[in-house]
Amino acid sequence: MTKKEFKEYWEAKTLGEIRGVYIERSRICDNMKNLIKEDATKIIELNTDNKNYLSRLKDYSDSIKTYTKDLAEDVKMLEQLKPILDKKEAEGLNQTEYEKYMADNKCNIELLILKIKEMELNALTTWKDKDGNKISEEDIIYTHNLMLKELIFILKDKIGNVLEIISLNYNPNKGMDGTIKGEKGNVNIDTILAGGYNIQKLHYRTLIYKY
Repeated sequence: MTKKEFKEYWEAKTLGEIRGVYIERSRICDNMKNLIKEDATKIIELNTDNKNYLSRLKDYSDSIKTYTKDLAEDVKMLEQLKPILDKKEAEGLNQTEYEKYMADNKCNIELLILKIKEMELNALTTWKDKDGNKISEEDIIYTHNLMLKELIFILKDKIGNVLEIISLNYNPNKGMDGTIKGEKGNVNIDTILAGGYNIQKLHYRTLIYKY
């Protein structure tokens, strides 16, 4: 994928999707660094008099080469993704604007706040990474605060006061799907696959339908 294609691909994703991938990849990088250190330590501790010394040395060395190659690719991806993430956060989640909106409209979106808080509390006991390790409380709280902000900016000025959260669930794309009822109408939030033909890469996009 060229730099241009990479930029187009990730700019088509939502802030929540990009942030989720960035956090996950950062965690994977940290894990690979630890694996490299472990194998390096094993090499140092090898007994040169052992008849299996050379085969074990080769195994550990090959593992380090593989981890190093994968790590370099992920680091490169994170370096390319960071400016896109920063731009999305600056454009979509201006903190000053968000705080003002919350101060002026908190009672109007109370149901949404309560729903996200409920999902956050559930995630604190159920969310795990791909290796089955519990995700940190800090990451979970950050993610749900981000979800709330993103939903507010998606719904802002579209439906007025939130009257009912008909449904709101996580999807596999680091986003949310659901239906929210408001004074000015209802919205469906759907994260879908888009593109995949000609030069447009396959990507996820969050669509908002007001009715």
